[in-house]
Amino acid sequence: MDRIGIAGLGAIGTILAADIAKQKIDVWVATKHASTVNKISSIGIQIKGVSGNYVVLEQFYPVQSVDEFPSDLDAIIIATKAGDAVEVAKRSVDHINEKGVIVTTQNGVIEEEITRIIDPKLVAGCVISFGATMITPGVSEKTSHGEIIIGPLDSDQKQERTTRIRQLRDLLSHTEPAEYTDNIIGYKYSKLLINSAINSLGVIGGLTLGELMSRKLTRRAFLTIISEGILVANASNIKLETLNRLNFYKLMLSENELTGFSFSYLKKDLFLKIIGRKYKRLKSSSLQSYERGRPTEIAYLNGHLSRKGQEVGVATPLNDFIVELVERIERGETQPCIKNLETVEMKTQEVWGLN
Repeated sequence: MDRIGIAGLGAIGTILAADIAKQKIDVWVATKHASTVNKISSIGIQIKGVSGNYVVLEQFYPVQSVDEFPSDLDAIIIATKAGDAVEVAKRSVDHINEKGVIVTTQNGVIEEEITRIIDPKLVAGCVISFGATMITPGVSEKTSHGEIIIGPLDSDQKQERTTRIRQLRDLLSHTEPAEYTDNIIGYKYSKLLINSAINSLGVIGGLTLGELMSRKLTRRAFLTIISEGILVANASNIKLETLNRLNFYKLMLSENELTGFSFSYLKKDLFLKIIGRKYKRLKSSSLQSYERGRPTEIAYLNGHLSRKGQEVGVATPLNDFIVELVERIERGETQPCIKNLETVEMKTQEVWGLN
């Protein structure tokens, strides 16, 4: 494997481009903005943060569109926002070789949409759980360590393509520990649940994770978002996988836990307090998008859980409420604030019949 394309130079795409190029692999990177192409062509890609500070000046070739990629790449990693991923994937098909693979890294489960228009055998899903923030175009900071999980969508994948996916795993392991899986959708759903809680509550309250997790009823909302998602996954016959040592089934709430003293509920609540302290400065990507004047990914997070819940007959009242509220924020009808967070907390109490 020696020729790779990366579509999207946000926080994650920039780090992957730099780390792959460092391995003496030719990397074509696509970004929409001519100014970014010119900038990184002249001064390279700069990475800061928990894995050290470094600049990469060679082995990468910036362009403005995947249409400018060569036609025989070994893999194309799509690191765009979810809203752009389907169109980018469609245009990427003509730029991979006969053993090549298109890799999705988005939050949510965008693969279900992509495989409606692309042969699933061409697609691998990838879950990236390390933290990153784009400082300026071409400059990214890795804010926390994590893991990378990659695997085929089609269980009947040809050996030659699974070999390519395993090669990608080895390449990505230079960024963070990487693992191959045959249940990538299970990992995707696990990350979907945590992102649906962190991203939505972050943009609704306009707060960091530490500030969110300091609030008792916000912690309850967090667990309720995840609990609704677990019910959706169960009804969809999706086995959730442990991600970053987090077993999501252990965060499932029950009505009995909220109607009296419950040691199991106290453990879950304490766990979120600890998470809040550990990642107290973490700002959700949806809040960052909102602050940059860009749309959030709510349709692919809580919105996915709402739509999937309707398909499989599982009620998701809190996720439904959150989708409507975030859409109002995006339309400018309201803005991130404590008052809006309080409405989510009250809705959570209502969902559990505690009002």
